[in-house]
Amino acid sequence: MHGATPFVWLEKLCKAHGLPKVNLHSFRHLNASLLISQGVDVKTVQSVLGHSQASTTLDIYAAAFREREAQALGAVAAVLNEPISKKA
Repeated sequence: MHGATPFVWLEKLCKAHGLPKVNLHSFRHLNASLLISQGVDVKTVQSVLGHSQASTTLDIYAAAFREREAQALGAVAAVLNEPISKKA
């Protein structure tokens, strides 16, 4: 396969379906973002992306991990704010 074949294929696909032109690397970021949004831990995301250090993954996707952290803290706060039900 010629090195440009995937890029040409993707460009034709986007054009045929009226989609904005994206590059293949965008799918890498999409993959990472979806994994993080589903609560996958940083070590697993690091492994999937092939980063040698978890710090690389954290540096690149810090905002996504902060968002997950905020959601987790919100979940804890929601549980703590629930009224204690009375026993009958």
